[in-house]
Amino acid sequence: MQPMTTQDNVVMAEYFFFYKPHNDFQIYHIACKEIPFEMISRLLTNNNYLTHNNVQLNNSHLFYYQHPDDKKIYKVICEIVSNDYIVRMLNKINYGNELNLNEQQQVEFSQELKY
Repeated sequence: MQPMTTQDNVVMAEYFFFYKPHNDFQIYHIACKEIPFEMISRLLTNNNYLTHNNVQLNNSHLFYYQHPDDKKIYKVICEIVSNDYIVRMLNKINYGNELNLNEQQQVEFSQELKY
């Protein structure tokens, strides 16, 4: 968790992690950021804010989540991690080798996974 400070010096929570569901072969990078109340208010009153400021790429999916215990709201971005990225990171971390893979593997969310 990394604290984030807003304009009013309120510390907001941020979480970043990799995740692999048990029923899925794909690995995801998750970015979860607590949303300050002012932003929630803007999101609820201004649909243009949602459509213009949250452009989604084909390899990522954005949604909002309210925690059931403390009722805080989080912006969650799930990004599909390509196998090429995983291989590059494993080689870099374990052996100090930075491989330059010529082919970029493009992985995208299907419409079924986004809903």
